[in-house]
Amino acid sequence: MIESNIKLFEEKFESCKRYFDEIVIPKHKIIKLEKFVREVIKEKNKEQHHQIDNCNEYKRFYTGMLGELAIEEYLGVTFVDLSIGNSGKYNRADLKDLGVNIGIKTVEYGKFPVVTKNPTYPEIINIKFACNKVYVCGVATISILKSHQDDNLILSKKLRERNVKTGFDGINCLIPIKNYYDIKKLRKLKVS
Repeated sequence: MIESNIKLFEEKFESCKRYFDEIVIPKHKIIKLEKFVREVIKEKNKEQHHQIDNCNEYKRFYTGMLGELAIEEYLGVTFVDLSIGNSGKYNRADLKDLGVNIGIKTVEYGKFPVVTKNPTYPEIINIKFACNKVYVCGVATISILKSHQDDNLILSKKLRERNVKTGFDGINCLIPIKNYYDIKKLRKLKVS
C-alpha cells in the first residue's frame, strides 16, 4: 500500500509541479524553528493526546511549522506564532490572524496530506521537499477537500481507526495563489 501511495503521489505531483512555487526558508528561520520544535515537544508531552499518539512528533511539528514559514515567505507577511501553550488555543485556521479563515497543510514529499473529514475552512496545501524547501501548491476549498478524500492514504492505522481524518488526493485540483491579494480575493468569495 505504501509503495502504491508514493507512486500515485509522484504521478499527481509531477504532473502539476510546474504550477507550484518553490520556497526556500532562510537559515536563521530554520535555526529558530528547530529550537521551537524541541521546546514545543517538551510542553506537548504533558497533554494526554500527545502521550497516546507521540509517534514522529519532531518531524510532524517541524513539517507543519516549516509550511507556515514558507507561506510567510511566500506572502511577504508575518503571522507565524512560535508561542507554546495548550493545543486547544492553537486549533484554528493558520491565517486567522491575517483575517483569512484558511489553514495550512504541509506534508513530506511522497505522502498525501491528512485533513479532517468534515473541514470547516479551506487549506493551503504545501509539500516539504527538503528541511528548508517547500512547494506551495495552492488552496483546497472545502468542496475540494470533501470531494478528494481517501482513507487508504492515511499511513497510520491508529489515525485511520479514529475516523476523523482522511487523506487528500486532490493536489491536481488546487486553486493557485500568487500573492496575498489572491487569498484576500478568496475570502471575499467565501470559499467553500
